[in-house]
Amino acid sequence: MAADLPPRFVLPDLALAGIVQRPPRTRDELQSVRGLDGRHLRNGAAEKILAAIEEGLDLDPSLLHLPDAAPIDRSLGAAVTVVGAWLSQRAAELDLDPALLATRSDLSLLLSGVDGRLSHGWRTALIGEPIRRLMQGDAVLALANGGRRLILEDRHH
Repeated sequence: MAADLPPRFVLPDLALAGIVQRPPRTRDELQSVRGLDGRHLRNGAAEKILAAIEEGLDLDPSLLHLPDAAPIDRSLGAAVTVVGAWLSQRAAELDLDPALLATRSDLSLLLSGVDGRLSHGWRTALIGEPIRRLMQGDAVLALANGGRRLILEDRHH
């Protein structure tokens, strides 16, 4: 905050997502976080990152400002799982952590017809619109390459 820079200018999004998912407690654990390399951990930065993680973990839950948890339609569980498999593959193709593209909650919201992170911004073209086409019956998911690849393709009416 003091440098007035977006977080991704300090640490890559992939590294931040990894830290949030499994907060490292030691320098060795921190060094194994995907997306972090030596340049991010120089000049005492590793110790500062570990201290910030500990400070965050020690916060009283009442001080956290988390987004409201969206109600998840349990009847969409199978659809979320199938679309989630495609999403994981798409993330690998884009060399991104799947959680940066969408969470299970993001998929549930979109499949429920609720606006969320997949309804606007950069995620829309990459995954939001293809998933919408799938939901509307204008696209299908198919196995390719002997079942090694899941593709989303336009449906021919």
